[in-house]
Amino acid sequence: MIYPALLVLVAAVSITLVLTVVLPQFEPVFREAGARLPVSTRIVMSLGDGLRGYWWVLLLASTVIAVGWRLLKERPEMGLRRDRLVLALPIVGDLVGKFEIGRFSRTLGVLLANGVPSPQALALSGAVVGNRAIAAAVDTVSARFKEGEGLSAPLARTSCFPSLSVQLIRIGEETGRLEEMLQEVAEIYEQEVQRALERLLALLVPAITIAMGAAIALIIVAVMTAMISINDLAV
Repeated sequence: MIYPALLVLVAAVSITLVLTVVLPQFEPVFREAGARLPVSTRIVMSLGDGLRGYWWVLLLASTVIAVGWRLLKERPEMGLRRDRLVLALPIVGDLVGKFEIGRFSRTLGVLLANGVPSPQALALSGAVVGNRAIAAAVDTVSARFKEGEGLSAPLARTSCFPSLSVQLIRIGEETGRLEEMLQEVAEIYEQEVQRALERLLALLVPAITIAMGAAIALIIVAVMTAMISINDLAV
């Protein structure tokens, strides 16, 4: 994500410079002409004036939002709601869910293979899960596992684990190869997440480039439209 992040930063800086540095150079020309500017030009000029005059408001608002988001993250109930919302998002929720399930399965498989008792292994594996909704589901599974329900049946009832993962874990329980099946689940979902991220990044970079070019083009068109209008009046 480093390259897309840099691209977004460069795009934001470029557009800001155009609006706050380049556009003001045309203001004297427009003012002297005394003509009524096109709507697109007035909108672009207003955006530039707003950025120059109220940049501190944007900075303050961003700081307040960042601090508020940080404080909300520290509240367990808000973190749980946020993580449930993340899982409900299209594409992103699927990626996050598969990533967390892969990490949980990998950790649990390694712990069981190294002789850690199942209850402690489940508790430790749930602790490495970053999404609180899935971590809460693992805690529920851990409690039911201690009551003798096994692993696959409680996992199926959580609705957080895809059917494929539950089926593989059930096969592992029935054949006595649970550690191997957990590693297989982890391998499957890690590969799926990796491929999905590669596809998304392949689409994201061109999309950011096109959006940046379109924004700059709209600004240029707005300025050129105003210049053409002034020339028409002069003629």
